[in-house]
Amino acid sequence: SGKNVRVVSVISPRLFENQGEAYVESIIPSKARVLGMTAGLPSVFATIIPGFKKDVFGLTHFGASAPAGVLDEKFGFKPELFAQWALERL
Repeated sequence: SGKNVRVVSVISPRLFENQGEAYVESIIPSKARVLGMTAGLPSVFATIIPGFKKDVFGLTHFGASAPAGVLDEKFGFKPELFAQWALERL
């Protein structure tokens, strides 16, 4: 679709932030349009996504227990659903 994208994997938001402002800016520029995806609560991205607005694909609840594949299916964590969600926001 002609989109220029960068995929960044942030395993630990706290460790990422502790790398310093210049490093964080080099990885996620403050002027970039940023979308996030997490199998956890979206609020963990609030401190590392510039201009965080709620453009994070994630859970709004927690407490379910089942094998990961079952939960992924139940909660919509499928590549095609995320791609559709992201394209609607770009």
